[in-house]
Amino acid sequence: PYCSGNKLLSENSLAKKFPSIAKEFDCEQNKGTSPDDYAARSSQKVHWRCSKNHQHRWIARIADRTRPKHPSGCPSCWVALKAKRK
Repeated sequence: PYCSGNKLLSENSLAKKFPSIAKEFDCEQNKGTSPDDYAARSSQKVHWRCSKNHQHRWIARIADRTRPKHPSGCPSCWVALKAKRK
């Protein structure tokens, strides 16, 4: 578990490994926790707040946000971007 990045160590926290994604961690909704409290590959679902539009909020697994190929992001922004491409 430690080698896979699923167990929390200070060097594999969400805040340390993915600071740009950690900025979207919604501390208000994730009461009492911070990006330092989760492993970067955790399967825990948490609340996020878009860095481009603070009205966009959603819940997603940390592992989905930090996966190497096709990481997830703000669903609202993705829908808007997809609509613009049509």
